Amino acid sequence: MPSYFKIPIGEGKHALVDACDYELASEYSWHLGGTDRKYVAGTVNGSTGYLHRVVMGAGPDDIVDHRDGNPLNCRRDNLRMATHSQNGANRSFHRNQNGYRGVAHYPKRNKYQGRIRHEGGIYRGPYRDSAVQAATDYDALARGLFGEFASFNFPRQGERHCKPAGGA
Repeated sequence: MPSYFKIPIGEGKHALVDACDYELASEYSWHLGGTDRKYVAGTVNGSTGYLHRVVMGAGPDDIVDHRDGNPLNCRRDNLRMATHSQNGANRSFHRNQNGYRGVAHYPKRNKYQGRIRHEGGIYRGPYRDSAVQAATDYDALARGLFGEFASFNFPRQGERHCKPAGGA
């Protein structure tokens, strides 16, 4: 028996679930839904439900995070419970002028700085001459603040690369 199954969600796409969740997932009809139509949604108990939340048995206030950032991968080893802050730590970033997550450019100084807003505080690296140096500082800050939930500009083996929103 395979360890996971593909669940059709329309548009020629499939979601992945573990074998132990296949029967539960098969009880519903799934499609792409939610914000930006990127999550696997269906009608569950009379209202919109999401496959990753069904698999994890999440309550209304629980947040379920996809470790690899792929909302179609609803296998248990890819899902984890998270706080709002942890979930936000590994979201894709919106492309900025320098192309790195967490890097600000200060034109008057002609310098770059890695920085993170977290739980009401701002954590900053030193001013740097290049965006690459500042992106490396951001990665160090992210490792310390977010641990396994962090997403990086220059990931080490086994770490998650942050991707700009919309691909690339």
